[in-house]
Amino acid sequence: MRRTLAVVLIAHDEEANIGAMLEGLLGNYSEEIHQIIVVDDASSDHTRDVVQAFLEQEPRVLLVAKGPPCGAGRALSVGIRSVDPRSTHVLMMDSDFLPNIPEVRRLIESVQTGYDGVIGSRFIGGWRLEHYPFLKLLFNRAFHLCTRSILGIACRDLTNNFKLY
Repeated sequence: MRRTLAVVLIAHDEEANIGAMLEGLLGNYSEEIHQIIVVDDASSDHTRDVVQAFLEQEPRVLLVAKGPPCGAGRALSVGIRSVDPRSTHVLMMDSDFLPNIPEVRRLIESVQTGYDGVIGSRFIGGWRLEHYPFLKLLFNRAFHLCTRSILGIACRDLTNNFKLY
């Protein structure tokens, strides 16, 4: 996967994280990354300024400014439409997934063994959620239980944003 990976990062008020996220991805996966698309989902902080400073040093970074209405699904749609057609794979992540940067290697290795897509999960192997509202967790788990039961889909975390296709 040499320089064929497009990364779509969703950023909403991620001024504190986006610089480290870009540095971490480019520092660890420079050989694989063709482009990083940062979708600024109507941030009210200085997220755009941080990304703009990165653009001047790194031509593989693209900033896409998206206005309201906000939301991960809408931002992903905008980001995916911005992927260069020369990219063979697309990685989707939130901009505050700094602890997940090392896990990207596992996703890449999985698709290189022949999988069409790999979905990371917040709920397997020593999972830990920080600052996640209890009701949101409860509804998330109920949704996935129903999905697995009714549709027979074995995935435990369809609604996360840590996927590589």
